[in-house]
Amino acid sequence: MIKENAGYLILGRHAESERNDTKRNHGFFVSRKERDRLKGVPDHLIPLTSLGKVQSPQMGDRLHERFPVPTQITHSGYRRTVETTYGILTAYSSEERK
Repeated sequence: MIKENAGYLILGRHAESERNDTKRNHGFFVSRKERDRLKGVPDHLIPLTSLGKVQSPQMGDRLHERFPVPTQITHSGYRRTVETTYGILTAYSSEERK
């Protein structure tokens, strides 16, 4: 049971990013082609994959079902965290986001 006046700190990780996809199941780039796919892209500009763009609204739906509307959301500012946050927020009405 969730008490209405209780405070919560919910920590999450961004949805799947392009870098996660290139290193999938290995922890490192499996080929030069995979490494070159992101060559020259600064870490803070790595976007979500198409799967990540599906995952983030799903995260929002789950959070919305289980917890009160958040009073504050903080993210790093990296592109993938911003995109994840926007996806999560789609689970909330404009009235709830005020």
